[in-house]
Amino acid sequence: YVLHGTKRQYPEFEGDNRDQRSFLAWATMWLSECQRVTKPGGLLLCFTDWRQLPLMTDAIQCGGWVWRGIVPWDKTEASRPSRGWFRSQCEYVLTASRGSIGKEQDRKVSACLPGIFREHVRPTEKLHMTGKPVALMKKLLAVLPPDSLLLDPFAGSGTTLLAARDLKHRAIGIEMSADYCGIIRQRLTPPAL
Repeated sequence: YVLHGTKRQYPEFEGDNRDQRSFLAWATMWLSECQRVTKPGGLLLCFTDWRQLPLMTDAIQCGGWVWRGIVPWDKTEASRPSRGWFRSQCEYVLTASRGSIGKEQDRKVSACLPGIFREHVRPTEKLHMTGKPVALMKKLLAVLPPDSLLLDPFAGSGTTLLAARDLKHRAIGIEMSADYCGIIRQRLTPPAL
């Protein structure tokens, strides 16, 4: 993720250098723990790019989740170009649940959400190497019933926590990096009057 010669440098984050086998084992461990603390019918939304897409679908299932599908995120033409090749314009949101999500007519959310989201990354709110737009997170969280409790085990710069707060959900974020914890505190602290 680190690009040499770029103007913006982000703090480092742990765990981005595992080989495929150790990544699968590691992802299965944290996904299993998330599944353990999720209520029956609870949902998982997990971002990945094309490199880890097959592995993450396996890890989700190894972690005990029921894999539900993939929702593409089109980052628009503002994403990183690759001269003479295709733009890395898409990431994927893997969806899963802890067991059944019930009959469609019994679900607490009645909206029919799109199967793809198109949202550009705003440089002013990208505070982590893999930062996501708050607007995108809000759209994805529309799948949740009102006043849901969210767990973000990799809180990064706090985008999910910010979106959850704005939508009146409760949220728990876990972040190992002291640098990113500071960024999260700044983003979640209301401005002084």
